[in-house]
Amino acid sequence: MGKKRVKDDALACERPDRSAETISLSVKYMQLIGAHDGGFLADPTDDCEFASAGHHLGKAHKLLSKLVGLSPHGVGGASPLSQEEVRAKVAVARALYGFRRGEELDDDERMFLRFLLGEVADFFNAAQQVSQRGKAST
Repeated sequence: MGKKRVKDDALACERPDRSAETISLSVKYMQLIGAHDGGFLADPTDDCEFASAGHHLGKAHKLLSKLVGLSPHGVGGASPLSQEEVRAKVAVARALYGFRRGEELDDDERMFLRFLLGEVADFFNAAQQVSQRGKAST
């Protein structure tokens, strides 16, 4: 018998575990890309029949959609990403398969980047507001 899903009425970006989940998904993305790369390095066949069997890129792309779903960007009242979340998601952005030579960003990668850019702007805007409040109180 499968796991029973509990309905969570809170938006994903407002859940208390958002930070841990964002970092965890980012790490899993990086691991899948690493597994993909390692498989292709080790596969001696011309058509990479062994390396492509793991479907690592497909699994990684599904994680991009989940990361977008956790995004607080554009959600009124949601707290911005933490510094740790920003670092994890920037690592994912740097590893996107579409940035490789001869490749292009696909729709999931472009959407991830659009949200990440908004999240980074939100992060710096929040930091600036805190800094300005600190200056005003002194």
